[in-house]
Amino acid sequence: MIAAVTAVQRARPSLERLLLASVRLEFRGEVFVAPRGSPLLGSGCEVAGCTGYEHYRPWGRTAGRALCELHGLRWIKEGRPEIEAWLARAEPLRALCPAPRCEIEGCARSVYLMRRCGGHLRRAEAGSTAGDGECLVEGCRFPTVPGKALCDSHLRRFGQRARNRPLTIVEFVAEVDAERERAQGAYVLRPVSGALRLELQYLLQHERDAGRAVRPRLFNDAVAVLARENPRSLLDRDVAGWRELARAMPTRRLRLTGAVMALAHRRLCELRDHAGDPWAPDRWTIARLPLGGAHDRDRVKSLDFATIGRGWLRELLKRWARYRLQTGTLKPQGIWRAVWSFREFERFLAVSGIELAGAEDLSRAMLVEFLDHVARLPLAPNTRRGLLRGINIVLADVDRHGWAPLQRDARYYPGELPAQSETVPRFIDEAVMRQLETDQALARLTDETTITAVLVLIETGLRSNDALHLPADPVVMLPDGSPVLRFVNHKRNREAAIPISDRLLERIRHQQAHNARAFPSGSPWLLPAVGPRNGQGQTPYSPATLRDRLRAWLAELALLDAQGRPVAVTAHQFRHTLGTRMINKDVPLEVIRRMLDHGSLQMTQVYSRLSDAKLREHFDAYHERINRRGEKVTLTTEGVLGEAAWTKERLARARQALPNGYCGLPLQQRCPHPNACLSCESFLTDLTFLEGHREHLARVEEQLEKASENGWQRIAESNESDRVNLINIIEGLERLETENASDDRAA
Repeated sequence: MIAAVTAVQRARPSLERLLLASVRLEFRGEVFVAPRGSPLLGSGCEVAGCTGYEHYRPWGRTAGRALCELHGLRWIKEGRPEIEAWLARAEPLRALCPAPRCEIEGCARSVYLMRRCGGHLRRAEAGSTAGDGECLVEGCRFPTVPGKALCDSHLRRFGQRARNRPLTIVEFVAEVDAERERAQGAYVLRPVSGALRLELQYLLQHERDAGRAVRPRLFNDAVAVLARENPRSLLDRDVAGWRELARAMPTRRLRLTGAVMALAHRRLCELRDHAGDPWAPDRWTIARLPLGGAHDRDRVKSLDFATIGRGWLRELLKRWARYRLQTGTLKPQGIWRAVWSFREFERFLAVSGIELAGAEDLSRAMLVEFLDHVARLPLAPNTRRGLLRGINIVLADVDRHGWAPLQRDARYYPGELPAQSETVPRFIDEAVMRQLETDQALARLTDETTITAVLVLIETGLRSNDALHLPADPVVMLPDGSPVLRFVNHKRNREAAIPISDRLLERIRHQQAHNARAFPSGSPWLLPAVGPRNGQGQTPYSPATLRDRLRAWLAELALLDAQGRPVAVTAHQFRHTLGTRMINKDVPLEVIRRMLDHGSLQMTQVYSRLSDAKLREHFDAYHERINRRGEKVTLTTEGVLGEAAWTKERLARARQALPNGYCGLPLQQRCPHPNACLSCESFLTDLTFLEGHREHLARVEEQLEKASENGWQRIAESNESDRVNLINIIEGLERLETENASDDRAA
């Protein structure tokens, strides 16, 4: 095995050769200036005539408008005035625009003061003599002041700076060049050279191609730190080493450079490791594996097998993971969990002092000891089960395919793993949901895209990963004109569609119009990421951003739950809430399964269990019923008889759904009064149907009046009986309501 790995390493080309073949000519210079609108920079500055790049967003993070760093600092220094009025009077900074020409016709010199050069400022009518050469500042084409090395404009700026500190012409020119580079979004690689410069050029190219932003100031600070350290390559240290170096820097600004160096290190490792056999490295980047893009949207983006200390076990896990990924029987998240299981197993071996030289030494006794070790860990039952199940899945596959000489009983038997605990849906209380769903509450979210994301989650119950990856136009109109939302169920790797409301359709159309304004070149997502790193709209909305926005939104709304505690809501709870609402409205399980796109009815039946629990809660709370004569019937709620009474009522609900009460007969007994419940001795009702009885009485009295006018004697007699029964029922329920209110006041 070691020889095979060595052969792969020899066949892999060197990193420098890979970089020379990968880095394009446009990135090869000492300075790379990203054009305005480049994904590296984001959008341009809104000040008219300014060529700077995005830094501050006074309009909000998704408005698609921004200020450059220098104008942003000026706006903040002036006390953050109203932005539109400030823009109207803002002017391009001198560092960002060329010097103006003297206003005197025919004069070739630049402005020194009051729109005139130095010569015409002193002698307005006399001619102005220019020097022989051009200004030393790069890009300035104005002639010099006679006897000087700078033009009028730059000479004045030099004098202003030299008043308070010693400054030479050469230092001044270098400062002006650096300011221009900084203002234009230049990535300056001049301080480094050789392979190190090539590596940083590759980082810029890779991030630009991926549509991600890299702040020029942070990048240039990282270049300065690397120039000081002068390493041969970024791979001379690992990621932790570069972060440790950055943390030791004297200023906070330089300490932030560790992120750039760590990012460059990861990109170089990806390039090096995947140049030959993509399965050979110990760290896999999922997007680079030959899987046909099947896992592009999975949350786990990489798998690190280097955390497994034993080489034979590491290679065995890599072989197993490759098999599972290629057959599509596990997602990267499942692979990650199995690797985590064996990492914990190795930790147990180290603590216990157990040697494990090869697969043939792995015994059942060892696994039983690990089972006992896991039972003592401070983990949730389902987490313990997942830890042990990961071990079992790998060992079963290894034994089945003969990848290693395992002992026959080296596994856990059925029934040994902790039982899977049943979870109850974590729905949001209806009192809270009624407040969250209002237009006023949604309007207090920070931006349009977040409002759309939250409304999609509330109304569709989609998993956040599916909702945040909706395409730019996910709505399809059916022949009858009703809207349907098409999406990809990433958990089951299939396309699905669900009906949506007109309110959500209107919101989606509003979001599409917003995207068209923010991203004129178009975005492939309905919910593009917010913030400066997504200037082109190519990145979808981030789950982490959604989590942070929800937390801030709830804090601003200051909602409290029934116990008076601040409300905490996660994106996935909207899914549980939709399922709970549908089950409480008696929506059939199959309809709920299709709406939530569950793989089986077993998953949907969780909500059915919840419905039973809620109904029992109401049964216990309102255990008093009224019969047709208005007499109170008290049902047993405790002990074995209470369980029997509850079962009887649950069966009655299942057998016959009445609009205004329940049948009190046992399920086995036939009803002698079909469709005549108001005159039936077995009829029971409670306070939840009071309004229904009142409406029914109004309809009966209307029928009586009509029968009397038309002389319909038989209909009048039938309705009179119902009227008397309804009056008795309503009076009994009103007495019960009064008694309950009195009890509440007394308590």
